[in-house]
Parts: sequence; C-alpha cells; structure tokens
Amino acid sequence: MITNIPTEANFYKSAARFLTAAWEEAINEIESAFYDEVDGYDNETSGDEADGEEADEMGADEAGTDEAGECDALVTASINAFTGIEHLLRARITAISPYLLIGDCRDWPKQCDKKDVPFGAFKTIDAQDLIKACNTVGAARLPEDFLDSFEKLRIIRNSLVHSHGSNAATAREILIAILRSTHILVGPLAWIKWRREAFQATHGGDDMPSWSSVMNKELSLAVFSLGAKDCNTYLKVNKRTRFYLCPACIQRRTRYEHKVMLVDDTQGMAQLEDPETIYCRTCEARASSPW
Repeated sequence: MITNIPTEANFYKSAARFLTAAWEEAINEIESAFYDEVDGYDNETSGDEADGEEADEMGADEAGTDEAGECDALVTASINAFTGIEHLLRARITAISPYLLIGDCRDWPKQCDKKDVPFGAFKTIDAQDLIKACNTVGAARLPEDFLDSFEKLRIIRNSLVHSHGSNAATAREILIAILRSTHILVGPLAWIKWRREAFQATHGGDDMPSWSSVMNKELSLAVFSLGAKDCNTYLKVNKRTRFYLCPACIQRRTRYEHKVMLVDDTQGMAQLEDPETIYCRTCEARASSPW
C-alpha cells in the first residue's frame, strides 16, 4: 500500500510558500529600481557638476554590487517561481487523483508490492509532463498564454539549475508568471487573497506597520512595474486612473507608523467603483467618494 499520500491542500500550501519567496524577492528588486529612479532624477536636477561627477563614480561602483546582488536574488526567485507553479499544477492533478503523479511502473521502488511504501519514494512525472497530464484529465485545457509562459520559465529554471546559466527572469516577468498562474490554476484574484491572509497573520501588533499599509505598498510597487493590461487582468485595477487611500486602511495605521515611519498617503489601492463610491483592492472596503 502507498502511504503518506499528498493532498491537493498540501500542494497548494507548498506552492504558496515557493511563490511567496519568489514574489517578495521580485518586489524587493522593483522597490530598489523605483528608488534608484527617484535618486537618479534628484541627481540630474542637483545642478552641482563637481558633486555630480563624484556621485556618478560612486553610483557606478555601487551599481556593480547591486547588479550582482540583483542577479543572485532573481536567480533564486526564478527557481522558486517555477517550483511554485509546478506545485499548483500538481495540486490540480491531485484534485482528480494523486496517483496520476506517479511515473512509469518500471521505476517503482523495489518490493513496493510486498510492503507499505511512502508516496515520496515513488518517482513522479517530470515537470514538462504536468501540462500534458492536466490537459488530459482536467475538465478544461490550459490556455496558450499560460503554456508559453510556463515553458519559458521552465527553460530558464533548467538553465539556472543544470547548466549554470545566469539569465534569470526579470522581476516583472516573475510577478506576471505568479499572477497568471494563480489566476488560471486557482482563480481570479487568488494571489491577492493569499497575500492578504498572509499579511493579516503576520502583522497584528502596534509595534509594526498594519497589514494593509504593508500590502498597499507592495501592490503599489506591483502596479508601478506591470503594464495597464496586466494590472486590469490580474489585479483588477486601472493603472491609468487615480488611486486613493481608503478610510479603513487609514484607521488601521499603528502607533509605530505614526511615530517611526513616514506615512505615505500616496500608497493606496482604492479606486472609484462608481461616481459615489471607492473600492479598496487591498482590504475590500468601500467608502464614499472623496468628491
């Protein structure tokens, strides 16, 4: 008998862990790029030529270090993103039957027909075969845009792991891969829900920022990086229209935020739902329009 058989929930939990690690690395890189862009603008408008030359020399040295660190971070994020998506596919297959994940019977453990063997001792199907399995046993086939992005990320991951490649996915590509995969394999806005639940579980004290403040900042950085179409599809926000900070998010601000942090009123994720109402994508609250 096969023991310790994984469940759909087991794979979703592990997928969330890998995808969270990848997402946070990508967001950190986007935040660094955002502030580098702001600093670059400040340097350009400083008007001090001598200081500007010195700043350029220092910036060049620091850029080399930053690029090396960025490369390492995005390598790890690329591998984690692919592994997380792979686990989402395994969850989808397991929902039908976990035994579909087990590979050729010629590779089964010795004497597995004579004694109990844990599921982990069996060789499971390769990542490249997960798509075929999903499309064969699933009620609906996976869309082409997902297949293309999964294959591209698989090639990047294999290059990084097996042939010491150095061309990782970009931070933006990692965000899109995570948003697209959870949108298709779990459901629309699933990633927003997962992030909300994670922040609510880890940000509950008055000695730290509120969960909604941290999530507002993270989603603002994602919007900064993504195109308007991806924002609309995966975050359900319109990048080209104004964002507001909703009253509920303001009320959640902690003593730590008021005394230690600089409160940024530009980092809100509420938008007009109709002429009289704003809706916050972060906390799902509605409030009267500021006009």
